[in-house]
Amino acid sequence: MFRPESLIRALVQRQLLIYAVMPIVYLISGRLALLLAVPPGYATAVFPPAGIAVAAMFMAGAATLPGTFLGAFLLNISLGYSVANRLDAISVAAALAIAFGHFLQAAVGGTALRHVIGYPAPLDNPRDLILFLALSPVFCLTSSSLSLSAMWALGAVRSSDLITNWVTWWVGDTLGVLVVSPLMLALMGQPRPLWRSRARFVAVPMMLCFALFTAVFIRLSGWENERSLREFQLRSQQLADAMKEAIEEQALYLEQLSAVFVNRNLVVSRQDFHDLVQKLRQRFPAIQAVEWAPRVMSSERRAFEAAQAADLPGFIIRERDSLDQLRPAGERGQFYPVTYLEPFPGNAEAAGFDLASDADRREAIEFAIASGRPTATNPVRLVQERGQEAGLLLVNAVPGGPTGPGVVLVVLRMGLSAMTLAEPLASTLRLRLLDAVGARPLFDNLPPSAKTSYETAFDFGTRHYALQTAPSAIYMARHRGWQSFTVLAAGALSTGLLGALLLLGTGHAYRFARLADILNSIPTVVYVLAVRAEGFPSQWISGSVKRILGYEVEEALAADWWIGCVHPDDREAAIKKTAILMTQGRLAQEYRFRSKNGRYLWMQDEATLLREADGRPKEIVGFWTNISERKCIEQANLALIGELQHRT
Repeated sequence: MFRPESLIRALVQRQLLIYAVMPIVYLISGRLALLLAVPPGYATAVFPPAGIAVAAMFMAGAATLPGTFLGAFLLNISLGYSVANRLDAISVAAALAIAFGHFLQAAVGGTALRHVIGYPAPLDNPRDLILFLALSPVFCLTSSSLSLSAMWALGAVRSSDLITNWVTWWVGDTLGVLVVSPLMLALMGQPRPLWRSRARFVAVPMMLCFALFTAVFIRLSGWENERSLREFQLRSQQLADAMKEAIEEQALYLEQLSAVFVNRNLVVSRQDFHDLVQKLRQRFPAIQAVEWAPRVMSSERRAFEAAQAADLPGFIIRERDSLDQLRPAGERGQFYPVTYLEPFPGNAEAAGFDLASDADRREAIEFAIASGRPTATNPVRLVQERGQEAGLLLVNAVPGGPTGPGVVLVVLRMGLSAMTLAEPLASTLRLRLLDAVGARPLFDNLPPSAKTSYETAFDFGTRHYALQTAPSAIYMARHRGWQSFTVLAAGALSTGLLGALLLLGTGHAYRFARLADILNSIPTVVYVLAVRAEGFPSQWISGSVKRILGYEVEEALAADWWIGCVHPDDREAAIKKTAILMTQGRLAQEYRFRSKNGRYLWMQDEATLLREADGRPKEIVGFWTNISERKCIEQANLALIGELQHRT
C-alpha cells in the first residue's frame, strides 16, 4: 500500500545526501584541479568543480546550490590559508565572493540548460548538443566576472593582472563544464538506460583523452618551468657567491688586523684600534662591531679590570646568567673580555663581556688559536642586540705581540648583510640563509607558502651554510610560459568536442537499438533490399525473422534465400510481381514461404521502392506478415460455402 510518510522520508534522505556530498566533491575536485595550476597564482586551464556544480543543478535542481556555495567557500578558505598561512578579513571576504559567484553560475547554467534542452536530457541530437556547447561559455562568464570584480574591489587582485586572471578563470570554468558535465550525466543522468550505456563508450574515451593531454601538460610544464627558472637560478648562485666573497673579504681583513697586533713595536691603543677599523666599517655597513679581546689569566684579572677602568669607568669582566642578564664573570682559568670595540656608541653593553663564557664563542676561539685561520661561530644572539636577530662572529687569533695574546673578531649582522646583498634582486627572488648544522635561519624573507626552487651551499670557517631561494611573484609573472596552459586548454576543449561527437553517435545507436527492439517485438518481418542490375540482394532484416520463420538473421541475408524459400507453385508469380514493383513503386502480394522447420506459411508481402534524388531506384523496403491463420479461416469459409451451395 502507498505510504506518504515513506516517500517523504526518502525525499528528506535524498536532500541530506546532496547537502553532505556536494561540498566534499567540490572541495576534493577543486584541490586536485589546482595541481594543474600554472604559476604564478592558481590559474588552471580546466576547473572540474564548475562542471560538477552546473551538472548537479541541471540534474537535481536547486537543492544542490547550498552545497556548491559551501564547497566553493571551503575550497577558497583552504587555498587562502595555504598561501598566507593565516586568515584575515580580506581572505574571508574574497572566499565568500568567489563562493557566491560559483553559486550563481551553477544556478544560471543549470536553469538555462533545463529551459532550452530540458531534463531528462538524452543529448542525442545536433540541436541539443550545439545548444550545450554554445551556452556553456556564456553562463561561465558569471563566476569569473563577479568573483574577480569583488577581489579587485577588495584589493586582492591588481588591476594589471585583472584581464589575464579573468580570461584564465573563464576558460577554466568553460572547459570544466564541457568536460565534466557529460561525465556527471554518465554517472547519474536520466534517462538512465541511455546514460548507463554511455559510461563505456563516452566516459571512458573522454577520461583517456583528457589523461593523455594531462600527461603531455605535466611534461611540458616541467620543461617550461626549468626554462623560466634559468635566470633565477643564475641570480641565486651569484648571490651565494657574493655572500661567501663578503665573508672571505672580512676574514682577510681580520688576518691583516691580527698581523698589526703581532708586528707592531708598540702596544695598540684604543685610538690606534679606532683608526685601523674605520676602512673596514665603511666598506661593510652590515658589520655590527669590530672587537679586540685579549687573553686575561685569572691571576691578572684585578689588575686588568683596574687598568681598563681608567679609560672606561666601571669596566669589569662580565658574563650572562641563566636569565640572560649581564653579571660579573665567575672565577675560571682565563678570560677573553671585549676590550676594544668599534663603534663604541651602540655597542657599549658588550664592553667587558667574556667571550669564553659562551660555549659557541669559546669553541670558535679555541679552533682559531689551534688552526691559525679565521673561524666562524654558530649563529648567536648578539650581546648588544635587544631582539632575537641572529649574528655571526668571525674570530682570528693573535698569538702574541706588544699588546699580548688574544683574538680580534668581526660581529656581523647576517640579516642586514644578506638583505643588503639581496636588495638588487628583490624583484627576482626571496631567500633563506641557514646555518646548515643547526638549521637555524640567519636571514629569511621567504613567504610561508613559498616552495624552495633552488638551493646551494658554501663553507667557511668550519661552518656549512645553505642558501635557499624561491622566485618572486613578479619574476614568475614576467617569465610565465603559456605553452603548457595552451596544451591543457586545447586538450580539455578536444575532450569536450570528442564527448559531443560520442554523445551524438551513442544517441543515434541507442535510438536504432530501441527501434530494432520494437521491430523485433512486432508480428512482422521488416527487410531492406538493394536494387542492383543482377537482382535484389538483402541488406538488412529485422530479428523477428527468427521468431516468425525460425531463421537466424545471417541465414536470411544469404544470397537466393528468399527465392529458395518461396513455394514452387508460387515462385514464378512472385518473381513477376516483384519485377512490376520497379515500375509501379508499390507492391502487395501473398505467397507461401517455407519456415525453418519445413512448414509452409502464408506470408503477405508489402514493399515500397525508394529512389535517389535523381529518380534512380535505390532500395526496396518491405514488410512480411504471417497470414496463415487468416488463410486457414478463409479456406474454411470457402469450403463451408461450397458445401452449402452443393446441398442447395
